[in-house]
This record gives sequence, structure tokens and C-alpha cells, in this order.
Amino acid sequence: MFPYKFTVSGGGVYKKGTTSSVTVRWSFVQGTTTATPDTLTINGESVAPSWTSKTYLDVGVDTDYVIKATKDGIEYTGTVTARFVNPSYFGVVPSNFVPTEELVKELSSGDIIKNTKTYATPTFTQNA
Repeated sequence: MFPYKFTVSGGGVYKKGTTSSVTVRWSFVQGTTTATPDTLTINGESVAPSWTSKTYLDVGVDTDYVIKATKDGIEYTGTVTARFVNPSYFGVVPSNFVPTEELVKELSSGDIIKNTKTYATPTFTQNA
């Protein structure tokens, strides 16, 4: 009576020039009951249908993970991405600030890894 629902999550945004473990997760339910697909693949590689996640080690480049589940001849698909980006730094500086790599990296409390160009703090915005 209830249709199957396939939900995929994971991936994320990581610092360019590094490697990371990327975990892909999924759930397959009918109504509120967990179901098991007949087949399950990630990027064309078969995985056990009973699994609900898989971790990829030492990923260092942008990677799309396409997860496909089949049940009763119907295919369900979801995609997540591991995206590697350059970090952002921000801070308040004097009007005569001369940026160098070292000085810019000292501006914030650490690398800010994000997937958009906007960033807001409680004190000021990146465009302030």
C-alpha cells in the first residue's frame, strides 16, 4: 500500500589538497518499515543490499556517488558528491593592510570550508 522511499545522504565539502574519508549513507523504507532492496550499486559496483552505508578512504578529488537500488523491477536512484574547495579566510584589517599568504591565514581561527561564496558571522558579513 505504501510506496518505497529511497533516501541518500553523505558526501560533503572538504579542503582542496587533502584527502578524506567519505561516507555515503542511504535508507530504503516502505511506509515506516525498513525494507531491503533486491540489488544495490554505487557507481556501478554491487554492494550488499542489506548495507546502509559505505565509506571510501583517501578521497582527494571531486567525486559523485550514484547509488541505485532496485526493488520488484523498479529502480530508485540518489546521488551525493564529495567536493574539494579552497578554504576561505576572513577578518577585520586596517585600511593599509597588505595581504600575504601568511597574514591572510592568520585572519580567522582556521580554514573555513564551504560550498558557497557567502559567509556570515554574528559580527560581520564577508562583504563588510
